[in-house]
Amino acid sequence: MVTLNGQKADEDWYAVTVDQAVEVRRVVFVHGECYHDGGWFDASAGKPGIQVRTEPNGEWKTVATLDSCPDTTATDSRGLRQGQKFEVTFEPVGIYGLRIVGKPARGDSPDQSFSSCAELQAF
Repeated sequence: MVTLNGQKADEDWYAVTVDQAVEVRRVVFVHGECYHDGGWFDASAGKPGIQVRTEPNGEWKTVATLDSCPDTTATDSRGLRQGQKFEVTFEPVGIYGLRIVGKPARGDSPDQSFSSCAELQAF
């Protein structure tokens, strides 16, 4: 999946929601693909965050960040590879929703930005 729509964005996210709460303690984000004009999260102002909803349609709350992600910038993917996995663990929490959120990169195209995600796994 990519969020490419020809527009600039300050934030991108990929989410999963469920009708009944499930307990989660580990999340794996699998990076999609990098292109010359974006396709990754720009970590220069902070690593991508893991957010959860603990109530149906509740507020998103940050429970962790993907600190193992490389120090990417808006224009440099720092060698990210398609399918590269990043994992984070945290105290178990019952959730109705999970998302990864971050700032999309622009690569060599200053008029737009986007990110990509191959998989978002929760355990």
